[in-house]
Amino acid sequence: MSKFSTTTFGFIALAAALGAQAAAPDLPLQQIIDKNIAARGGLPAWKSVKTLAMSGTMDAGTTLPDPAKMAEDPHHPSAPRRRLHPDPAKAAANAEAIKPITLPFQMDFKRPRMTRVELKFKDQTSIQVYDGKNGWKLRPYIGRHKVEPFTPIELAIAAGQQDLDGPLINYAAKGTKVEKAGIEAVNGRDAYKLKLTLKGGEVRDLWIDAQTFLDAQIASHNPKGRKQQTIATVMSDYRNVDGVQIPFRLENHVGGVTIPQRIMIAQVAVNPSLADSLFTKPQ
Repeated sequence: MSKFSTTTFGFIALAAALGAQAAAPDLPLQQIIDKNIAARGGLPAWKSVKTLAMSGTMDAGTTLPDPAKMAEDPHHPSAPRRRLHPDPAKAAANAEAIKPITLPFQMDFKRPRMTRVELKFKDQTSIQVYDGKNGWKLRPYIGRHKVEPFTPIELAIAAGQQDLDGPLINYAAKGTKVEKAGIEAVNGRDAYKLKLTLKGGEVRDLWIDAQTFLDAQIASHNPKGRKQQTIATVMSDYRNVDGVQIPFRLENHVGGVTIPQRIMIAQVAVNPSLADSLFTKPQ
């Protein structure tokens, strides 16, 4: 019995030692920031990036069952009940699966804070542009064929978007205050949680992967004037593009919404030629 106890305690001690080695070390704040900037490509590389263009697909809701099929199929769960005890097996087999809708997009970014997003739906293209001060949108897919200005909330969201080179490069010059907020898991990996207080008072949380030191997740809250809602973006599948690290997969998790929005990037161009006219009011 004594020998068994000694062996057991030995395994416990070994497991504890291994666990302690696996845990992320409590690094100083500035060291975390420096390692993050270096992992993303370094300050000189990002300073040389003046424009950025990317394309791919993003989720834009889900398909709905075909009403005609619903009417024809008595076993469809949304069809009128024609008998008191329908066959559950047949109903499940004939139920039309809800599928996500993915649409192609093009995003263009230009310093200092200009953005343009094009989203194609069938033969129509929606456009959102922000010139650094004002924003406009064109949404023909919902019958809006005239250019409309951003709402005050949309304008606040656009103005609060992070700079082209991310939240930590030259953060002090941008008026951002950065604080350590502990170590938490993101996708099963330890990450350093940082609290960012922007110049205007908005607070964001940023998680830095403790192994790669790349951005793992960033979370923000809707501006004042709307119901408080957390929006978290998880970043993964980083790839080197002309010396800078770009996440090719993003997932937006909105508080209260079960299914995240996926953004799958297929192509990225660093420093393409982008005329200022791309970021003016659409015609």
